[in-house]
Amino acid sequence: MTDIKKTEDAPGMVFPCSIKVKVFVKNHSEEEEAIRLFVAGQLEAHHFLGWTSRESSGGKYLAISVNVNAQSRAHIDSLYRVLSEHKRVIMLL
Repeated sequence: MTDIKKTEDAPGMVFPCSIKVKVFVKNHSEEEEAIRLFVAGQLEAHHFLGWTSRESSGGKYLAISVNVNAQSRAHIDSLYRVLSEHKRVIMLL
């Protein structure tokens, strides 16, 4: 059974929980594949719940929504930190 934890570091959140991290990259197939491989390398298989992607209205950018089974605030912060340092990432939400 998974241990459910409340935390003062993330008021209102109970871990583990599902969150979506939105990663914006240039709209090229190699950009999307590079980010997908990078994210897969950063998460344990059971923490990765899937993703979707969508082009911007002008087609220049791609938004990749990564669904993560977050274990703690530190887990979320760590993922954001490594993604923000990736050279292909334009923006994170």
